[in-house]
Amino acid sequence: MSFVLAALFATGSVQAPEFERFADALATEFTEREGVPGLQVVVRRGGIELLSLARGVADDARGMTVTDDTRFVVGSVARLFESAAVLQLVDAGELQLDADVVSLAAGLPKLAQPVRLVHVLGGTAGIAPWARVFAAAGREPRAGLARAEALALFSTAPFDAAPGEAYAPNGAAWALLPLVLEGAWGTSFARGAGPHLLTPLGLEHTALVDAEAPQTGLARDCEAVAHAHDADVLLALDPAWIAPTFTSTARDVARFVDALGAGRIVGEASTARFFTSAKLANGKETGHGIGFDLDRVAGHPRAFHSGGLGGSRARVAWYPDDGLAIVVLANCASADVDGLEHELARHLLGLAPTRTLDVPVSTAEVRRFGGTYQLATVRVRVFERSQRLVWQDAEGERELRWQGRGTFVDREHTDFVVRFDLEGDVAMSLERTRGSSTERGSRLP
Repeated sequence: MSFVLAALFATGSVQAPEFERFADALATEFTEREGVPGLQVVVRRGGIELLSLARGVADDARGMTVTDDTRFVVGSVARLFESAAVLQLVDAGELQLDADVVSLAAGLPKLAQPVRLVHVLGGTAGIAPWARVFAAAGREPRAGLARAEALALFSTAPFDAAPGEAYAPNGAAWALLPLVLEGAWGTSFARGAGPHLLTPLGLEHTALVDAEAPQTGLARDCEAVAHAHDADVLLALDPAWIAPTFTSTARDVARFVDALGAGRIVGEASTARFFTSAKLANGKETGHGIGFDLDRVAGHPRAFHSGGLGGSRARVAWYPDDGLAIVVLANCASADVDGLEHELARHLLGLAPTRTLDVPVSTAEVRRFGGTYQLATVRVRVFERSQRLVWQDAEGERELRWQGRGTFVDREHTDFVVRFDLEGDVAMSLERTRGSSTERGSRLP
């Protein structure tokens, strides 16, 4: 570990080895207990990579394990890439946010209602989801379409709301972003994505999905691994811009999100559009930035995107006040990548976990937490047995499960929580919570 990384952990009151063990324990829960075939996790803070974890299989039929370089299908994360590329053009004065998208995309027919570029970026264009767009055109979603036929779908596309009046994250309008980029680039999305989008955004290990090549989306659910090596795109159409997606690594996506959040991708005003709520025509906030949902974790602002395609799941999160980027990719459509990201963030933010782990304690932790404590009139002994801490008091013994950051829970009754307070490298006091009752105790000599 570099000196800079060690210092970063020290200032954040999180020890690097402990965080690595915590992340490894979570990954074990996912791959061994919840059946996720393979996953990647990358965490960055303050522009520095804190963690890169790769686990499981990318393709067991071909004997491929997941490494840091394994590419996963990232699904709707593509919206973040495309939106950033569009806003780079806006910053350069080549595109205008209030321009009608019909004027920006060659061959796009007139829409039932005028949609501006800012509506598409903010998810407020109002165009219905793809299933209804195809139904209105009398087409089957899986039917192959020539480019002119695909463009014609928009001429009959129904609207769920007038542009700017409602937020609809799953509308077909997202497919207009690649069309806008094609118009600005003067070439096809497939040809322009590399030099005009991926390279300027610093996405060195990201590429457009090749429908003919094997992909890493292995499982519809985490109980059975499939061997159908395709991207399983719901709209498997030609041209690819109807549902373009990319393969990428967690490291590449995390670097992009880190750079985006730090204002190194687009200008200040455009950066703010990603991480602050858009407003509707009536002045109300949507609760969403460009491509991101917005919420808080114990008071810490978070911008996140959850995506998936076929047998893949992706979770991207940025904590602006903490300079924290977390990316989780998995090759199982039912993998709880959102939950994994949430637990990693809580640990780094100094919050107790919300799920129970079962991790052997180290020798250093036994020295740190083991000993005798006095809680009011009750004397408690904490000691190690079979690589687990044991809580012993007048009522008997409880085996404790380590949850990270000096927190343990009763193996059988998770409402029994023990939190140790460190002074230096030794716990001099603790807090025991049982249900709604909390008591504090001090270490005895």
